Amino acid sequence: MNTDAPARAPRSPARRHLVRRAAVAVAVAPLVALAACSGEAPITATTATTPAATGGATDTTSGSTGATGSATTGTTPAPSPTTLATKGAIKDDVLGHVITPTKVVVNLPWPDNHPVAEEHFELVGVQVKVQAGSRYSADVTPDMFTLKTSTPDAVPATNEFKGALGKELGKVARGKTGTGWLIFKVEKGSTSTLELRFNRPAYDVKTTDKSIKAKTFSLKLTP
Repeated sequence: MNTDAPARAPRSPARRHLVRRAAVAVAVAPLVALAACSGEAPITATTATTPAATGGATDTTSGSTGATGSATTGTTPAPSPTTLATKGAIKDDVLGHVITPTKVVVNLPWPDNHPVAEEHFELVGVQVKVQAGSRYSADVTPDMFTLKTSTPDAVPATNEFKGALGKELGKVARGKTGTGWLIFKVEKGSTSTLELRFNRPAYDVKTTDKSIKAKTFSLKLTP
């Protein structure tokens, strides 16, 4: 099978994954093979709502590791983490993926040994539940997500904290469900507008003339 390395956001429209349709899904790294699957039941997006947390509260997550960390001490106290209400989901009707934010936390406390970065950035954590579609063997990976703030460019999810802020989202394979945190390092003062984006790459299905175009799905996280 000829493969191309998956592109990271932002993705160039000219780069496409070459894939082969088969009766059984075949996992190939780094390219995902897309295999058709008949008799699939429709997938319905789910909605989760999280009440806003009061000032000074520490964010916790039921059933998974919470996004927590050690605040850096200084002359000015760091803002308290704030949990935003969440509503809605991203649904890819072509691949069948459903991505539901279950918790959004701004002003996450910085892990130790990152004092310089804290001067210029703040951390936003988005916990998501990913239900990967079963129509094709297309995985969902963290590098497909970006966060749009009030700044011009969308920010990719970072893995530089290596789970220090909670269980991070990993690869979710075809037909599987996974939950984890996406951590974004954004410019200070840019969180008045937050929009989660799922950037689907383009796919070509070999042995057929079927193409799946690249597309960006967006979900607003702030009122």
